[in-house]
Amino acid sequence: MKKYAWIVALLAALSLAIFGIGCGGGGDDDDVVGGEEAEPFVHNLGAFDFDLADNFQYGHGYQGVLTDSKLFKGEKIGKDEDYQLKIKFTLSRDLEQLLEVGLVDPTPEADYWGPLTWDADKKEKMTPLKDEVDEILKADKEYEFTIDFKTIKGSTAKSAAANALVFGTKGASTSCNTNGAGGACTVELADGNHNASGSGVQKKVTIKFTEFIFARGTNIDEEEIPDPPPVVELPEGAVNIGEPTLTRGGSEVDGWNDEIGSESQAVWGSVSFDDFIEAEYLVIETKNEIAGSMAIIWQCAEDKWEWGKNETKDILTSIGEAVDGITEVSTDKKKLSIKLSAINRYDVLIALEETTSFKLVLAYYSGDNKMAGLGIEKAYLMNK
Repeated sequence: MKKYAWIVALLAALSLAIFGIGCGGGGDDDDVVGGEEAEPFVHNLGAFDFDLADNFQYGHGYQGVLTDSKLFKGEKIGKDEDYQLKIKFTLSRDLEQLLEVGLVDPTPEADYWGPLTWDADKKEKMTPLKDEVDEILKADKEYEFTIDFKTIKGSTAKSAAANALVFGTKGASTSCNTNGAGGACTVELADGNHNASGSGVQKKVTIKFTEFIFARGTNIDEEEIPDPPPVVELPEGAVNIGEPTLTRGGSEVDGWNDEIGSESQAVWGSVSFDDFIEAEYLVIETKNEIAGSMAIIWQCAEDKWEWGKNETKDILTSIGEAVDGITEVSTDKKKLSIKLSAINRYDVLIALEETTSFKLVLAYYSGDNKMAGLGIEKAYLMNK
């Protein structure tokens, strides 16, 4: 897999360690303690949908990067550790090539693509998932896999962004890179070609997980598996955008950045662009009261990931009250509705018509624990 140059621009602009794909090394093995000293754990993420988005601008297929904070609970991956993933799922469409999965550190400190695991046979850094008959996975068939990983190095930080589980699959694209020679290029390439944004023939694929159990260690004891998270009940017509990844507001070497548990920014990296531009409101429900100002920022590769110009400041007042024409706040101050057409440069966003790698960010710096202290319980798109 090739390094995703867009990550450089994104992280420089956002000062967020979010998603990244690439090749190359990164991370000092000696800096991370793992192996026998690491405490075992078992996490059950339950059922959820996970999109592998078109990434032909930067790679050769479709990819999804899972940086759910529940995977490691604030710990980082160490060298010489064993992990096990048990999954059941169906696919939204037939794949063109093998589905692969592996643990990766996609942060700048790891050169934006630091593979951390071998498969059980120590042959591949990304483990292929194969159908017993056809090898290539098909739609509308339930698959069940148990994957054992062995780490070859440790991640560079405890943040969720540095400890990612990556799923990917190659596919055909309808355009190719002319290497500066100019002219149109519409040759269909079976393996795809980077530098051709949105050129995938079959578009994104959704993995519909019905079981997702992730453990440090192998031979998971069934009695130790916790119950899956409760099903989130949403209003009729709502489109769930899921739980965000919480990130820090600055570089980890600056000294002023947030500590784990007091992150200031919530990032949704797998929001459907079509769902977003068709909705009227983004609704956030929180465990604790919203008591300060907040900003909303949309980002996409086509807009070069620029932070400031897409940032809508003052969607709430300094004490967490609504701003006329932009937001509505419930009387208990635990539900926020954001009018999407009022966010900064919304006209530019909808004019794109289609984009790859669309991301949504909410920034909240109030209170002792900032965004993490709000406790986002639900996030969804609505029409009113």
